[in-house]
Amino acid sequence: IGASFGGGCGLYKSMDDGVTYQFVTLKQGSNYEEPTVKYENGIFAGFIRGGNDGGRPTFWISRDNLNTILTYSAPAGLFLNGELQDTCIPLVIHNGIVHAFTSARNGSEAGLADEYAPIYCIKGDLTKGNNLWGFADVMVVGYAYHAELGGASACGQGSVVKYRNKLIFFYGAEERTGNHKTLNRITNIHSITIPL
Repeated sequence: IGASFGGGCGLYKSMDDGVTYQFVTLKQGSNYEEPTVKYENGIFAGFIRGGNDGGRPTFWISRDNLNTILTYSAPAGLFLNGELQDTCIPLVIHNGIVHAFTSARNGSEAGLADEYAPIYCIKGDLTKGNNLWGFADVMVVGYAYHAELGGASACGQGSVVKYRNKLIFFYGAEERTGNHKTLNRITNIHSITIPL
């Protein structure tokens, strides 16, 4: 279970079917929040949301039951306009390959018109090593509509599901339902389906 505590983030790990939990720190610092986590064949891995540190999310991995945690910040320039700030990165691991999706929180962050936030697909084979950023493919696969002007945005928030031979990314996009800048809006859930 991923958790943030204001000064960093980590996971709650249980070795007794949820009777007790031990906190395992992933990364310390107020810019590191809301980790995602998946497990496959002895590998725990996920991403850590990057805060106001230039918009650089972190990939983390453990191959020894969370006893050793390795973290790698995304290199500068990997995402449009060099940033992917304050957004979670949900993922699945299938046959050793990470499939992750996310979007910028708004288009301005990516150097685009504010209402068009790019959606990214991140794919990397963990048999090639631990630093996913060194060999991952990062692609823009669409755009989420961003309408929020005065508060938290739903863009970039979602989940990834593997269903049969498909990956389905569910994500939030906004639609204005009135004239008020921060009220009278709704968030719709959209999806992108990619065959494996």
